[in-house]
Amino acid sequence: RPAQCFRCWSLGHTQNTCRVSADRGSLSYRCGRGGHIARKCENTPNCAVCHDAGREAYRMAGP
Repeated sequence: RPAQCFRCWSLGHTQNTCRVSADRGSLSYRCGRGGHIARKCENTPNCAVCHDAGREAYRMAGP
């Protein structure tokens, strides 16, 4: 399993070596919005990484 960055949610590196400007560390991993955590999230799944890359974003964060 590849390393995943908890800062930008991308694969292949960790937060210590992250060079991506997007800091998603305080967002819900389920919907990509702030103000709550994924465990308590009831919003529709939305992958912020996929959305930013121009792909369908109908699921939780991940490639």
